[in-house]
Amino acid sequence: MRFFCDGDMVEEPKQTRPRRYQQGLNLGTMLVAGMVFCTMLGVLVDRKFDTLPFGTIGGIVLGFVYGGYEMWKEIRLPNPTIPNNDQQSDDE
Repeated sequence: MRFFCDGDMVEEPKQTRPRRYQQGLNLGTMLVAGMVFCTMLGVLVDRKFDTLPFGTIGGIVLGFVYGGYEMWKEIRLPNPTIPNNDQQSDDE
């Protein structure tokens, strides 16, 4: 993947690519796990208190909120730094 930095094209370091894949898999796993857990919690509440659709619906909504929170946390993390080619060497 290439980035544009001050008009110059900079190649992304190869060691950051697996990190990006890991972040994507982590985000998807947390979203699905949160949805399943909260929905199952809603079903259990429905069975215990005999409130059939409301506990499940509440669990689904809670799962979406949790998934959105996890996505927000992951997105707001700083991106890996792009190497700066504008550094001056001692030879100049």
